[in-house]
Amino acid sequence: MEGEKKRIGNEDVTFYYSRERRLSKAPEKVLMLHSGAFGRRSGLFRSLVATKSLAFLFLAILMLSATAIVMSFLLQRESNQSILGNSFALEAFRFQGSTYVAIKKQAINKDAYTGALDVAVSPFLKDSGREKFPIHVQKLVISLKPTEEFRFSVPFEAEKLVILLKCKEELLKFTIPVK
Repeated sequence: MEGEKKRIGNEDVTFYYSRERRLSKAPEKVLMLHSGAFGRRSGLFRSLVATKSLAFLFLAILMLSATAIVMSFLLQRESNQSILGNSFALEAFRFQGSTYVAIKKQAINKDAYTGALDVAVSPFLKDSGREKFPIHVQKLVISLKPTEEFRFSVPFEAEKLVILLKCKEELLKFTIPVK
């Protein structure tokens, strides 16, 4: 094996490694890498869309995420509504043969309404020919607490309930399923 001899300082040094000779036998991609043509690093986005299947998968994930965000804004739960600085969340459920209504109140700001809350509950009767239907009225009092929960039973059974909340002269209407 013959090497290239060079003089470094006072000594003669023999180099057996020749980079130029090694690169002359290298494949084309290695030559491109050393010339700087391959110097661009791929980023996160390029790796996510490197192939057609990865690009399609990435597009599907973006579309599903966008759909979920749009649906959450457009289909906000009807059981959450606000009135006079208070947010109300309603839930109806069955327990041991009785139907119960749970009302959760959360004050949105410091000037939220406190005082009487009238609640009227009726079964949801779609296109019913009945002239009389049962209405249960409950009177509650909202205090200064930032969060409160009220529970009471209703004297009838139904798959859905229509609930009206009245604070001062403001009304809220809820239609909620019984779970």
